[in-house]
Amino acid sequence: MFTAENIEILSKHTQIIHHTKGRIRLKIDAKIQRYEEKIDLEALRTLDKKADGIKSVSLNKIAKSLTIEYDPVVIDKGLWDELANSLDYETTANKLNQLIRKG
Repeated sequence: MFTAENIEILSKHTQIIHHTKGRIRLKIDAKIQRYEEKIDLEALRTLDKKADGIKSVSLNKIAKSLTIEYDPVVIDKGLWDELANSLDYETTANKLNQLIRKG
């Protein structure tokens, strides 16, 4: 479950480095480690099993990048821009939580 607080942390500590329809790669600022009690990067690896429209997630700790392959029919490309550049953290969290499968 995403909260406004973790969306704010993600937004401030990630940058889109490559984005094509259906695939996004984010650069992760090393300072995000200060928030490990609020952001579990390892848990992001399992989003493909929990969220509709996410096909795969790859976390490269050495390169400090997160690559997500997604279904652009289910997830609008603009949601990723919103995540990386959000100022309305609550709305972005709600949109992401709507993708999480129940049960």
